[in-house]
Amino acid sequence: MQERRLGNNVMVGERHGFVIRPHEGVGGVSFGMTATEVESVLGPPSHHVRNYLGERKDIWQGIKACYDKNAGTLVEIQLTRPSEALLLGMDLLRSEDVVQDLMLYDPEPLESLGIVLFLGIGIAVNVAEYAQDEEDKAIGVFARGRWDGLLPRFTVLKP
Repeated sequence: MQERRLGNNVMVGERHGFVIRPHEGVGGVSFGMTATEVESVLGPPSHHVRNYLGERKDIWQGIKACYDKNAGTLVEIQLTRPSEALLLGMDLLRSEDVVQDLMLYDPEPLESLGIVLFLGIGIAVNVAEYAQDEEDKAIGVFARGRWDGLLPRFTVLKP
């Protein structure tokens, strides 16, 4: 299978590999961009939704972009299959133990209700979904401050 590169995005067959840039963005998409700027990189989304906080989410196959409700700028990107979530060459969506792998880069993650936050590298893993079907695996990459309001609900992950 031949590989092509577009900026920091790697396209392999039908999959899109996105290089994670901790606290900065994913591939050619950076936190702080508007929806129009994100679309200029990823193309038009297949659809838009609002989450329970009233934030806009744009959805493509394997990608969800979430925008701050007030500023309207990108604050989080969620990657699912068929995309690849690449951190230092490792595809987090195909890792057998993503939490253990990420602890190499952030040894003190926080946990609450099935979500593990790696604040030091700006990555969230929904371990409840991650442990289920392979197709349900998701990696969230977020901007600094994205989870600050919810931190009191989290505790240090116990090994």
